[in-house]
Amino acid sequence: MNAEFYKKAVGKIRFTSTDGVLIEEAIEKSIASGEGVTVDCTSEGINEESEVVARFIFTWSFKAKT
Repeated sequence: MNAEFYKKAVGKIRFTSTDGVLIEEAIEKSIASGEGVTVDCTSEGINEESEVVARFIFTWSFKAKT
């Protein structure tokens, strides 16, 4: 995990990610190849003023069970 903080998080913070497709592709690739696959997914925290206050990058690894 890697984190970057841009502003103090005050009030309600909403975290979103648009990397669902990357996760689906990694899972499908792991199933097809039988090998482990890693993917980096980004999640941004946005405050009530629509400002990005933080960004997290998570490294996920997937391996299909045999």
